[in-house]
Amino acid sequence: MDVMRVGGGGASAIIQASPTKNPGDATFFWQGGNMGQGGGGYNGDGTFTSDEWHRIGFAVDLADEKVITKWVDGVLQDEWRPQNKDHVRRAMEPETILFYDVDERSEWYVNSIQIFDGKLSNEEMEALGGPSAEGFEAPGAKGLQINEIVLQENGNVTIKWFSRANRSYRIEASSNLDDWLELTDGHPSQGDLTEFTELGDDIKGAATRYYRVTEE
Repeated sequence: MDVMRVGGGGASAIIQASPTKNPGDATFFWQGGNMGQGGGGYNGDGTFTSDEWHRIGFAVDLADEKVITKWVDGVLQDEWRPQNKDHVRRAMEPETILFYDVDERSEWYVNSIQIFDGKLSNEEMEALGGPSAEGFEAPGAKGLQINEIVLQENGNVTIKWFSRANRSYRIEASSNLDDWLELTDGHPSQGDLTEFTELGDDIKGAATRYYRVTEE
């Protein structure tokens, strides 16, 4: 997961893996800069800090080694061996609940989540590295959003969008939302607001024009 935990405070649920067999209480929590659950479960380097983006991971084997490795930004935090009585609690059911617990929860920002079938190796977990959401400022950030589209008298169309420094963008256009034409890629950010102009000659008199902007 690439996540940001907002604010301080006590334990905050990350995932409730077995809500049917273990209702009410989550499986893994954030607490004090680490993640885990229960006695001995919060060992780590304390680098899972609030109000910053982090890439966290749990690599779980409850069949053979009965071990859970915990990772923050590509760095191993702990090889955790919960008590046998807890194994059912850690086993993921077909339906899980994210960032929820009956009384221990808080606000999170979430950029991406991946769930794999099988335990990733230490090398694979380390290779995942840090978060891809660094630089996103929350709360209050506008995110990538088209701000303005201007049709000029000469037929050119200028689009403007909220952007981030030191990023680049791919701009595409379509007349039917099915077939997209790439107008440019690697278009550099101009700061908080970036713009791009499509020439009227390239539009060729299309009655309807849609635009799509993607941060690369």
